[in-house]
Amino acid sequence: QAIPGDEDRKTAGIEWLRQEWVSRFRTDTVSSAEGGDTVPLTALQGLVREHVVDRLTKAGLQLELTLAQDGSKVFCRVRAPMALLERKADELNHKLKFRGEVDPGPEFWRKSADQDAEGKPIFCEIVEESILYEKNQANELLEDLYRAGKVGPNDAAVFDEAEPTKKHWSRRVHTLERIADRVPVTNRFPAHADFTTAPESRHLYDEYPSVRGKTLFLPKDRLYLTSKIMDEHFDFGVLVEHKVVEQCLALHDANAGESLTLEWFSDHWVLFWRSGPRDCGAPRVSMPQIDKGEACQYWERPWAQPLM
Repeated sequence: QAIPGDEDRKTAGIEWLRQEWVSRFRTDTVSSAEGGDTVPLTALQGLVREHVVDRLTKAGLQLELTLAQDGSKVFCRVRAPMALLERKADELNHKLKFRGEVDPGPEFWRKSADQDAEGKPIFCEIVEESILYEKNQANELLEDLYRAGKVGPNDAAVFDEAEPTKKHWSRRVHTLERIADRVPVTNRFPAHADFTTAPESRHLYDEYPSVRGKTLFLPKDRLYLTSKIMDEHFDFGVLVEHKVVEQCLALHDANAGESLTLEWFSDHWVLFWRSGPRDCGAPRVSMPQIDKGEACQYWERPWAQPLM
């Protein structure tokens, strides 16, 4: 029941458990009705837990096991490497936000410095965007951006196979130039698109600071994708129901990598009766106070979360 997928996967899981039972408990049968030996429930749970850890590790997840101070519990912290998260995001067509410079907004595109013969405005940025470079010109511009530290080494040249025409590589050059120039962005609603690991599209996605350096994923993206990876191998709801796992939950992610302790929460949590009028946010994320970053009403403050 804890193994998702078709019957073949479930049957393979049962067979694995049978073999491990025989190997661990030195008996050829797995039930007392068949003449086998009985074992404590905790021994069986321990066997299954070891299998869970082994499967998740082989799936590429990084696990950190910690024994509780009283020795009564083992905590398992699961982390997915960035490459694994990117592959899963690509597989799921997970949508990520584009950089604002990809489409800065109508104010940027409609800047005009001259008029044509008919008296119509000439939008200089649209004219600039329509320029198509020769391949050697594009390579020179990209190399200049790389030498100036504006782009990474992966964007320092034209992708021969992925960018077969002038239109393809010229469009990337123009976008990277806008990003390098940090053009003003007035578009309040940036585009979102399916994530792809294709290197020629990587520059389109916004980046965010994290403990591991710059990343394309917000905390909510990392939690969602890690959960999807884990769900491929086990139904943790079933494991919790059968007390193989006591609980499976997401860690608090607003601590920027610091250790989660009572002292940390005590230092950072906002006490509503001592907080300033703008230190407490709304208790529900859908409320206008959260959207506008405003303090909540005084009668809501006992239930309010701090604005992050």
